[in-house]
Amino acid sequence: RIVAVDEKSVFYNDGKDLLAASSETGEIIKNYGQGVTGRYNISALDKLVVSVYVPLAAIDKESGKKLWSHAYYQNFSPVVKDKVVYLGGTTIEALNLDTGELLWKVSPTELSPKGGVVKTIMEKSGNLYLIFDFAENEKAFTRIVALDAKSGKTLWVDTRERRSLILMPFDDQVWLASEKTVDKAILYFFTVLDTKTGKEIKSLSAPKGTGCWQVRATENYIIWSRSNFIDRKTFAMSEQFGVRSSCGVGPTPAYGLMNFSPHTCNCYVALRGVYALSGGSKIANGSVLPQLI
Repeated sequence: RIVAVDEKSVFYNDGKDLLAASSETGEIIKNYGQGVTGRYNISALDKLVVSVYVPLAAIDKESGKKLWSHAYYQNFSPVVKDKVVYLGGTTIEALNLDTGELLWKVSPTELSPKGGVVKTIMEKSGNLYLIFDFAENEKAFTRIVALDAKSGKTLWVDTRERRSLILMPFDDQVWLASEKTVDKAILYFFTVLDTKTGKEIKSLSAPKGTGCWQVRATENYIIWSRSNFIDRKTFAMSEQFGVRSSCGVGPTPAYGLMNFSPHTCNCYVALRGVYALSGGSKIANGSVLPQLI
């Protein structure tokens, strides 16, 4: 299972050890041994940040030496940005990537007094975003908290009746895909918030489709369901009917193309196999070579 990549290597777990293979030849160039087989591994500069099955640890890529470790047992990946490691768990913490030194921490109960566990932690443009899902009076709520990534200070909070699916932060907007049960029917919709203030910019229902596929995003578009596009600026929607990717994964935008993987579900007739579509792309035919996505 591939767990991380960089310009030269592919890092993968063979079920026993964490290995590094050449991205050009596939030859194994490093075996990091037992005890470094974390479920979530991040390639950050000259280090690997490993979490979950072992306490969080920073590993030197070349030597395999463990540089530091830190208690962390959460079922999602930490975030690494600008030599800072951000953790979401029983405490929200920021660590120095080089030394493991604690830079700041805050308690989740301070951020979400009505409870809930941290479901998501993401960094974008100096903001650290956290999502808490909690229940109150038999209703589901989602609370988005935006922190200053440098200090841990709360910038804004948004709490609504809904169940979050995925958060997509941009420089100017924060998009939240969520679902809500109305008259026993599950409805999907998007909420768009201002990055600086947290104020609502737009709320819109999702195009036809289901939540079987993860929501994707590029700089200009939100990609929903089989292959529906929402313009991030105008909010115009368009549906590209007739294509579909693997259930639970969905299409992957990369290198100017929409990439689709095989699927085994027969509930929808579609193209089969691995393929990439360009639509109205200005990319010259054949100019995009196969690359690791």
